[in-house]
Amino acid sequence: MKRCRMWAMRVAVVVVLVPTAVLAKGTFKGTYGTEHFRSNKRVVLCSYGRGDSLFTVGGTQASRKRVKFATVGGTCPDPTAPGAAFPIVLAAAVGTFSSGPVTSPTTYTGGIVTQDLVVTLTGYRKGKVSGTIAGTFTPSTPGTATPIEANVTFAAKCSIE
Repeated sequence: MKRCRMWAMRVAVVVVLVPTAVLAKGTFKGTYGTEHFRSNKRVVLCSYGRGDSLFTVGGTQASRKRVKFATVGGTCPDPTAPGAAFPIVLAAAVGTFSSGPVTSPTTYTGGIVTQDLVVTLTGYRKGKVSGTIAGTFTPSTPGTATPIEANVTFAAKCSIE
């Protein structure tokens, strides 16, 4: 469980540190349980690696006292390929959502144990990939919170490597 938290924190750091040209013009918004999440523009990260067919998208929303961040990933065929057939459902999709005080946010994971996380890419246009996320996220630390349902949409400029 500690690994999941460390992985989530690393993703949050990457989202903040990646050059803004890659992060420009994106949205990542929806609900995780009763929490509303909205990440815009420079704090949305999207990447696709052609070598390993790995797709990742994430976002961050933060204030001085509270932080929220989410990320999902999985494998899929190249969404930028000419004639790509949409919708594309990511295989082996996993995700993380954290929310709470900056010093100790509650972390949830999806798709790792239950395999009920569905990430669907719905389109690609002018460098932007759009899609949806649906499924159940469970607390990383058992007994700290109840599982939550995710209903999220995203559209982000993607770095293709």
